[in-house]
Amino acid sequence: QLGDHSVTLSIARAMSLALEYFTTGNQEYIVAAIENLNIALELAHDFESPSQWWVARLLRLMINGNRDASLWSILPPYFPGDRSILERYSRLLAFGKYSITELWRSQREAIPVVMDRARSGAVVSMRTSSGKTRIAELAILQTVHDDPTAKILYLAPFRSLALEIEQSLGEIFDWCGFHVSHLYGGFRMSSADRKLVEESSITIATPEKARAILRASPELF
Repeated sequence: QLGDHSVTLSIARAMSLALEYFTTGNQEYIVAAIENLNIALELAHDFESPSQWWVARLLRLMINGNRDASLWSILPPYFPGDRSILERYSRLLAFGKYSITELWRSQREAIPVVMDRARSGAVVSMRTSSGKTRIAELAILQTVHDDPTAKILYLAPFRSLALEIEQSLGEIFDWCGFHVSHLYGGFRMSSADRKLVEESSITIATPEKARAILRASPELF
């Protein structure tokens, strides 16, 4: 009984500390979490509890893997200097409706190419629902981190997709202090459209609408 309680307590502490790391980025929490799992492993071994030993060992593997794939681990090198916008972004994802604390392998492989400042651009080709929007989101985040006055144009092939992207980006960037707008309509550029582009940091448009902007107001580009 005492042995089971001790192991359970160490595992519970480790999980609590790991969650603190994924919401704050404080490395001390993840180090302490691993230490508590090591204690749980030793206790489970001493009290001859193989099931709890395996639970602690697998949790240690999972937490180490999640740490290596976490936003706090991968993104800081691409945001030198003041990282307040990165910290706010990471916390917004962690506390969102669907908590996001790590990047998929496909995203981790694309980031060094997309966020390399030595490149003038990049092409990322992935399957549907494989994380392309998150990659674009991070590229935008890096851009406004480097220059808060920057203007971003996001092209979406269909109006329905543009609306979806506006909602997705708006949930993040509006809270970070950068207004997101979507230009409706087809091949014409109205005064309202012009004002929306001028006031927004991030504009989402279809290719047809982008051509209308270029024809009517090339100075905006």
